[in-house]
Amino acid sequence: FQGQQCTLDLVLQRGAITAKTAGLDRPLPNQTPSPNDVFAVTGGTGPYTGADGTITIIHGTNADTFVVRLSE
Repeated sequence: FQGQQCTLDLVLQRGAITAKTAGLDRPLPNQTPSPNDVFAVTGGTGPYTGADGTITIIHGTNADTFVVRLSE
């Protein structure tokens, strides 16, 4: 198994949100892979400084949907 990591930067009008995830290049034995990608929010800029939460990418047939959940 090979590890991989991904960084995501959402650049918004008032600032940016940064997020990160990691995974393997193939599913572990006896595990069902998630159909979505989940990133941990690691911070941001402007009003998002110190942000934490999750970003989920839901993969659709014609488009993907980003769901951002920030902790209060």
